[in-house]
Amino acid sequence: MPGAPVQLPPELRKIRDDLSAALALNDAPEDFDIDAWLQEWLRLPQPALGGVAPMDMLNSRSGIEQVTRILGSLMSNSYQ
Repeated sequence: MPGAPVQLPPELRKIRDDLSAALALNDAPEDFDIDAWLQEWLRLPQPALGGVAPMDMLNSRSGIEQVTRILGSLMSNSYQ
């Protein structure tokens, strides 16, 4: 059951907007909800973050930078 929406720091709002624009250019399904996807992604443990949920990292500048970097690499298809 999802909790309250995660408040996005400005850095993540920009990445969210960039992801949305990239999806629009790549003919994403019309019913794809970037906000729902992002909220779920923020709550799930991510291997690229050592198994930590991104939302647990949004309380520090370095955590926000790590989460932003991972989302940016997902967007550019350079995730490894």
